[in-house]
Amino acid sequence: MQEILSKIDSTSYLFMINNKIVKTKVFDDEKSNYEISEFDGYDYDKNTLKNTMQMSLKDIHKINKLIFKDVEEKIKKGKLFSIYYKDKNIYNNTTIVISFAPIPNLNNDVVAYIIHYKFGHFIDIVLNNIRILFMVLTLLAILLSILLSMLTFNENKKRQAMYDFAVHDALTGIYNRHGVNEVLNQKLEEFKRNKKDFSVIFFDIDFFKKVNDTYGHDMGDYVLENIVKIVATEIRASDIFARWGGEEFIIFLPNTKSIYAVDIAEKLRKLIQNHAFSNIKNVTCSFGVTQLMEQDTKSSFLKRVDTLLYKAKESGRNKVVSDY
Repeated sequence: MQEILSKIDSTSYLFMINNKIVKTKVFDDEKSNYEISEFDGYDYDKNTLKNTMQMSLKDIHKINKLIFKDVEEKIKKGKLFSIYYKDKNIYNNTTIVISFAPIPNLNNDVVAYIIHYKFGHFIDIVLNNIRILFMVLTLLAILLSILLSMLTFNENKKRQAMYDFAVHDALTGIYNRHGVNEVLNQKLEEFKRNKKDFSVIFFDIDFFKKVNDTYGHDMGDYVLENIVKIVATEIRASDIFARWGGEEFIIFLPNTKSIYAVDIAEKLRKLIQNHAFSNIKNVTCSFGVTQLMEQDTKSSFLKRVDTLLYKAKESGRNKVVSDY
């Protein structure tokens, strides 16, 4: 930053950014690149705090401590402005022009400032070339705005990746129990508002422990991944498929009556039964199917389908049991 600004002219610049941006958008290991400024709510970018400017950094800090109250309200308004300052103890009472150039983000909110310091004997030059100066500062503001946007984008991308990891099953890539619980809460609210049909299929793999014990956990993972592929191919994009835990899976079917959900479950049961799982002779699954009722809570809805799955397993496995 300092190198770029110095190439424009040889006077003095500082860059400060809203400390809320630093706290919420800057990675933890990069926050040490900022320090508190004399201006309330803003931090300096340390990269611009260098004693290579026309004015000494020590004198600039003295000036800022003396003017911060005078400019505080103007900074809050996010406007471009300049002030004239002189002090007998700083550069022998020489007039100094201090300009504050706001930097907006994509939402047009001011999130940073470039502060420009220039001795009074440059005033005529500044006044005669004010439009050029402001154009340069505007271009710099755009550049910094782009950089801030990239920073925000990368931070959002990182947060989205962390969220996706938290709500998806690491082995199969479908929703995990935590993720599907969030979706289910939303769907239950939609059902209450719109009174639309909403069914669920709950199934698990029969004798899965035996698969792991006989063929090893790698083969167990292979079976889980292939069952997910079979199911994912057959269900709709609007259906919600999740690994509930271990060898248990759940499918939520919006706009679907239980009679049709049973047909889907039966089709999946047959596809899994007839699929060739490497050197395992065959794998089967047991299914429970029910439809959301008006008086249901999330707890009662899930408990009912869990009971139906238990009945399927108790009555011989490899079958679909529903309550319609």
